[in-house]
Amino acid sequence: MLRIVFIFLLSFSAFSQEDSVLFLGNYQKVCVPSPFVHKSDSLPDNLKDYSMVFIYSGAHSFLDSNDIERIVLYVHQGGNIYIGGENWPLQAELNEVTNFLFQKTCYGNYDGVDAESAKNGRLELSALDRIPSGKSTTSLPLDPGINVEAWTNDQPLIVSAVMGKGKLVMDGGYSRFYCEFESEDTKKVWESIVRFFEEN
Repeated sequence: MLRIVFIFLLSFSAFSQEDSVLFLGNYQKVCVPSPFVHKSDSLPDNLKDYSMVFIYSGAHSFLDSNDIERIVLYVHQGGNIYIGGENWPLQAELNEVTNFLFQKTCYGNYDGVDAESAKNGRLELSALDRIPSGKSTTSLPLDPGINVEAWTNDQPLIVSAVMGKGKLVMDGGYSRFYCEFESEDTKKVWESIVRFFEEN
């Protein structure tokens, strides 16, 4: 049974009613692109209740080392994780995940209006007219197995990975999804991420 407990009324829906979606972390400014989203201030005991988990990094992480291991296991078992960060200090959870998986962290502070799509991206962002970068972005680490989806100032801004049966998207500019920046372009980026998660 779907776990849908938080309702938003918006003009579009990136998620379907079949999706069970969880938002965690620093999501207060994010314009949720669906009426079907559960929000929590802590990692639930059972992540298997959710088909997608979206984590928005803050200055101080709400995750502990056991939580990180549970998140990685959830992905390997078929779950889908989006984890976003921004320029310092809004990188805590993102850095914990990249450090755990790749022994690397985010770096830099890059200002840019638009990102460039990467060739052969899994998210098919090259089909979009515009990819807003975000207000103040951070660069993501590169590693074998990571696919760059979008660049800003020649630095990786959005990356993806297939891990076991699940998928991971990391984003260095989640402020593009703040309500104050909402546009048709940001909606299309949302939809590209969700489509990637929903593909078999």
